[in-house]
Amino acid sequence: MKFGYARVSKNEQSLDIQIQKLTVAGCDEIFKEKISGSKDDRSELNHLLSKVRKGDTLYVVRLDRLGRRMTKLIELIKDFKDKEVEFIALENNIDTTTPMGMLLFTMCAAFSEMERVLS
Repeated sequence: MKFGYARVSKNEQSLDIQIQKLTVAGCDEIFKEKISGSKDDRSELNHLLSKVRKGDTLYVVRLDRLGRRMTKLIELIKDFKDKEVEFIALENNIDTTTPMGMLLFTMCAAFSEMERVLS
């Protein structure tokens, strides 16, 4: 199954563009949230994580939609690998099933953390 996760930080921001891109990617179910990516307690993300199974794929539009802290992103990707769940960040061209995708993931996670710290 293809799952999508869309997140914005503020209530006045719109999820529409992310939802459209996830729909075009073929997501069967899309989880939506309006909460900071640095928060650990995200109910929709937690619900999604409880649903993914071996062979599923999780899509986000950009890596920073999944999270803003490098340690949390690495933890999530490890959980996906342990569950044999594929992860794809569309605009970052990250596909964690490939060595290049894992390299891009690590670099983007570091940049996301740096951006969070500087803002």
